[in-house]
Amino acid sequence: VNMDPEFESMFAPDEMRLLGLVSHNNMKHSMKQFVIANKNVLKKFRLTGTNTTMSMLKEVFGEDPEVVYGPKCKSGPLGGDAQLVAMAVTGQLGGCIFFIDPMDSHPHSADIECLVRQGNVHNILMMNNPTTAHICLNSLRVALKMGRMEMMPSFFFDLESPSVEAYKMRQNQVLESTKAKVPEPSSPLRSSVSRSARDFVTAPSSILKSTRREKNISQAMEKANRMSVQYKVSSFQAHAEVQKSPSGAAVGGKGEDKVEKGVPEKKKKKKFLKFIGGF
Repeated sequence: VNMDPEFESMFAPDEMRLLGLVSHNNMKHSMKQFVIANKNVLKKFRLTGTNTTMSMLKEVFGEDPEVVYGPKCKSGPLGGDAQLVAMAVTGQLGGCIFFIDPMDSHPHSADIECLVRQGNVHNILMMNNPTTAHICLNSLRVALKMGRMEMMPSFFFDLESPSVEAYKMRQNQVLESTKAKVPEPSSPLRSSVSRSARDFVTAPSSILKSTRREKNISQAMEKANRMSVQYKVSSFQAHAEVQKSPSGAAVGGKGEDKVEKGVPEKKKKKKFLKFIGGF
């Protein structure tokens, strides 16, 4: 009995998402036997996979013009599994035949786990051992022959695990909790402190230190006050001396000397006023 007869698919390879093939070193022989046994089904898909597995596919199919190849990934330890993860997340991968070696350790175990996990998250058809793969390909044969899109939905639609909805709800709750406003404090003292804090934020210039120019102006004003007081005192003393002198002594004599002594003080005032004008 021919277990892999020729048949006509209702869907062209370009109308469906990619089918990935990956196998670990100790599973390469099993993968090759699987491909030979199911090549008439496999060639109805666009095929992708890691480096060695893709080379093996081309060896089995040869120059068959009906086979459509998708992008070729790197070897698994060099990031090939991570490339398939990217395809799964971005909606390019519809299914993955992944023959995992359960008896050996792998340097890229994190990538392997990620590929399996993202396959489950996005509800992609994952076939992680030969028995599962053989049974699934028989179902795919029927779906392709009959044009039953609903039998292979991950090759046409974006799907996700039922648990994703619950995860999204939890994330929305976290987002809403961060948007919740903090209530205003009821205590008058705390309210005043809160208002002061708001004023501090809204008017930062009020707490800035004086600039150098402002300090210079302040010092000049202090100096001006001192000089103004000295000028008024000296002028008052000069005027008092003039009043005490005889009336005829206003021109010449002691009174004249006192008035003349006041002249330099006027010049000092003008010089000071000119100095202040520079600010």
